[in-house]
Amino acid sequence: MFRALFRHYATSTVVGKAVSLHSSLEALSGCAKTASRWTHLFSLLGCSAEEAVAFCHRNPFIFRADVTHWTKTLSALQQSGFSGIQALQTLQGVPGIVNASPASLYDRLNSLRRLGLTEGELQSVVSQCPRLLTTDVHEQAERLASLFRSRDVRRLAKRHPTILVDEWELIEEKYQYAIDQMGVDPLDLLHCGFLSHSLQRIRSRHLFMERSGVFRSGDPGNPPLRSIVDVSEAGFVRRTMKGRFHIYEFRVFCQLLDAEDDQDEEQDMDSAG
Repeated sequence: MFRALFRHYATSTVVGKAVSLHSSLEALSGCAKTASRWTHLFSLLGCSAEEAVAFCHRNPFIFRADVTHWTKTLSALQQSGFSGIQALQTLQGVPGIVNASPASLYDRLNSLRRLGLTEGELQSVVSQCPRLLTTDVHEQAERLASLFRSRDVRRLAKRHPTILVDEWELIEEKYQYAIDQMGVDPLDLLHCGFLSHSLQRIRSRHLFMERSGVFRSGDPGNPPLRSIVDVSEAGFVRRTMKGRFHIYEFRVFCQLLDAEDDQDEEQDMDSAG
């Protein structure tokens, strides 16, 4: 008798939650039929009503989308080890993925596995950078392997997955800047997000430190790279520069540096003309 009562309670609770979710989605979409389809999909994904409603609030366009495509793509991600909410967050990052075939998604995921990413790491990396599902990372990984060891490429991909989809010319430019202008050991680039930041951010902070006498090319006593590029602007001025300057002074320096670069560019154009 107790089991029967428990089953009745559990069933009524599940049904009650589904009805509540359906009502919320109908209010958001304005269509009972659309609400029914999405309620069914969210239930299959194992999402709570709160997660589902929050997702719909952030992405109201889904009520105009073909739920069949979403179901197919989300199912493919779930079969690849993604939780329901991970799969939703991934599609939120790059909604165009829903038009990809499951076969192409599996190919992309297998390319990431070949980098040595384990289950759990793979899902985390894709959740952080959904564009990985729209790009063949094999060629980029080979290029990175020309700069770092294979195990270090995996380490970079795990910590900073956008490096697998960023423009190679920009990555190479930042790498060369670190070696040629800053005198940095390439291995030091593995311990921070140097290659995932813009060259403008890197260069402005490096030159500010260099011209202030805080940084010297190749000096082992220089502040660690992570304290230069991975901190906020305020953190950089306060901690890395040890409070010797006001943040306003750093911002003025950046403006002057931009003006200096513009002037150099104009002179180059005049010389070429």
